[in-house]
Amino acid sequence: MDFDKYKIGKVSDYYFDGIFYFVKLENHLYFAVFNPHSHEFLIYDYLVYRQFLHQLLLPSFYFQFFAMIFVITVFPIVFKISFVFPLNQLIKDIQFELLRDKKFKNNHSEEDRFELTNLKNAFLRIGDMIRNAKKELEEVSKPLDVIEIYINENPKEIKIGNHTLIYKSNSFDKTIHEVYQASRYPHPVTITGETGCGKELVAKLIHQSSEYKEGPFLAINCATLPESLWEAEIFGAKKGSYTDSKADRKGRIEEASGGSIFFDEIGEMPISIQAKMLRLLQENKFVPIGANVEQNVQCRFIFATNQNLDELVKKKLFREDLLYRIKVFHIHLIPLRERLEDIPHLLHFFISRFQAKFNRIEPKFTDEAMSQILSYHWPGNIRELENFVTRIMSQSSKDVLQPSDILQFLTHGTQNAFLIRTTENPFLRIGLEEEIKDLTKNRIFQALKEENGNITRAAERLDLKRTTLLYKMKELGIVDKKSNF
Repeated sequence: MDFDKYKIGKVSDYYFDGIFYFVKLENHLYFAVFNPHSHEFLIYDYLVYRQFLHQLLLPSFYFQFFAMIFVITVFPIVFKISFVFPLNQLIKDIQFELLRDKKFKNNHSEEDRFELTNLKNAFLRIGDMIRNAKKELEEVSKPLDVIEIYINENPKEIKIGNHTLIYKSNSFDKTIHEVYQASRYPHPVTITGETGCGKELVAKLIHQSSEYKEGPFLAINCATLPESLWEAEIFGAKKGSYTDSKADRKGRIEEASGGSIFFDEIGEMPISIQAKMLRLLQENKFVPIGANVEQNVQCRFIFATNQNLDELVKKKLFREDLLYRIKVFHIHLIPLRERLEDIPHLLHFFISRFQAKFNRIEPKFTDEAMSQILSYHWPGNIRELENFVTRIMSQSSKDVLQPSDILQFLTHGTQNAFLIRTTENPFLRIGLEEEIKDLTKNRIFQALKEENGNITRAAERLDLKRTTLLYKMKELGIVDKKSNF
């Protein structure tokens, strides 16, 4: 067959080493591929070949078309039903809770507040997972705005007489929950913690939240009371029962009748008085000096110490049976350096209070200065922070404070007093969240080092559950997220 005679089109192409010809024979269109190496033609019926291509390509085309229609129409509906609608309902519930909390603040049970805090903590965990979606998904943007407002709300404030308790950290929120739990029952409470943590303020909160709130709150500093006056001061005395006793003397326990009595620095109580204190707590009765008739105890007992009472028991300086009696409820106040989220809010509160009282312009802290404040270890805790604000507000005239400006006002203003130090840049310019993460990681590394890598004991040292510590270690990248322990 002479293809050149019938040739209607020629496309020279060397794909597959061939030359393509389109030919028309007897009203049928064919195309042929000529192989110059073998001098042979491969002839194909164009209609048959086109039908083959349709059978091959159309199913794929239809699948892609219908998949596109599904994504455009069906997926948004499914997404709204499964995610957006429940999220919007959740937002309405949150807004209702916030309005109710503001409107009925005094009637809101502490258990409800604690549950609401747990809900907020859950938002914090899922926030990072869906925050990126905010930019992409308009449907989720507004609900997420509400969640962020709720999460980033102002710190909590509790009025206790003329004082205000400020906090926002989850760890201290747990402590407040323990306080309200203890206040429901008349049993003795022991508060432990470093000096300056606010033990007396927490004791007053227990009193204020208990059934004894209408009665007096009396505080006794055991470290300042002479041993010779202990018994008369606590239990009272009858006229003539000791030298210069010219009238009946009421003891502190009797004066606190119907209220609460707070023994600060209970570790300093003389061993000779501890036996009588044990009987007082066991029998709820006492006898004033020189009296023959027992009197009933009508007050709540709260104790506090910054010492390790278990160590005092080992040294025979504190009775073990008394320790068991006073520790029916044990509330431990963590130091300020482990409540980093609270430091900026406490700082602002003390500055605002000073500003209102003395009409002083509120200074601004640079990021480096705030980083230094957060990295300082605060051995005197909240009391030292308050003193720091008083000194810097009364002695510094600068409107913007740099790290060099605040160092002189810190009680232990040396580099050894800071939790994080870098040789290249001691005041690294990073955000507050990054600073907190770095300090948290530093504390975990320190605890693991002190416990030779034992996670369980490190968790106990940090006052955390083992699972919580593992979660934080994975979150901070200390261990692989896929690791199992």
